[in-house]
Formats: sequence, C-alpha cells, structure tokens
Amino acid sequence: LPYDCDVNMHYSSQRMQGPSIAFLRQLFTGGVERHDVGSTHATALSPRNPVFASSLQRCVGRIREAARAA
Repeated sequence: LPYDCDVNMHYSSQRMQGPSIAFLRQLFTGGVERHDVGSTHATALSPRNPVFASSLQRCVGRIREAARAA
C-alpha cells in the first residue's frame, strides 16, 4: 500500500458519499478519477446502464492508447 498507479473508480452515488479524494490519495499514488454511474449500486451495475457503459468504454480506450504508446 499505496497502489502506485492511476485509478478510475466507477461507483453509485449511494456508495460513495463518504470517502474523499484526500482519503483515496492515501490508497493510490497516481491520479484518481471518480465516475458516478448511477444513483444506487444496482443501477450502477445494471447491464442496461448506458452511463456505466459509456464511462467504461472511455476508460478502456485510454488504457488501449497508453498500451500502444508504450
């Protein structure tokens, strides 16, 4: 600990009301991006949630770009 890399967190509003960026920086040394993808955990993880799908697609695209550049 801490995890030495950038982190993208996909979460529901319901589950992420507490932890602050300052707290998360103690766990991760890189950048921390939080993506609110639903109001409840069930909504956030629903396979029919277009907000989650779009956010995940953007993150995977960044990973692929970084891999090609390496």
